[in-house]
Amino acid sequence: MIDTARQSDEMAHVIQQATGEQVGAVTQITTYIELMQVTIGYIIRSSHLQVQESDQITIVAEKLKDMSEFIKRNLQDHSSGARMLTKSFDAANDSVKSIISTLSEEGKISKDIIQTVDMIKTICYNTATAIQNMSGSFKKMEQEAQAFRKTIEGLKFE
Repeated sequence: MIDTARQSDEMAHVIQQATGEQVGAVTQITTYIELMQVTIGYIIRSSHLQVQESDQITIVAEKLKDMSEFIKRNLQDHSSGARMLTKSFDAANDSVKSIISTLSEEGKISKDIIQTVDMIKTICYNTATAIQNMSGSFKKMEQEAQAFRKTIEGLKFE
């Protein structure tokens, strides 16, 4: 009986120690997740800035396109030498259209990235909340293990 009590005491001590280690690990995980949330916030802000800059470039490119088309119309009224310049402006116009199309796609991709990062941030927040709840449970389990150990220590078998 005494051996059984000693074994129970040793097991309770091991459980208490393991529970303490789990509480420490959960605390570290919570800290890392909070750091990830901050980092994700920076990524979201950077992505928003990128979208804004892409929009500004698109506006400038559209103005360039409008100017190119205006010049093209005026050059068509000129001589055959001017027709050669028109071909050059056509090529520039195509390039601008390509740039506008590319920037539009980049803007869409950036918005998708922002939505994805927002989802990741929400998941991290939910995970951190769950871990914090688990941390409380582990602390309670550690307290109960300590109480159980004290109870066993108080028992004397003869």
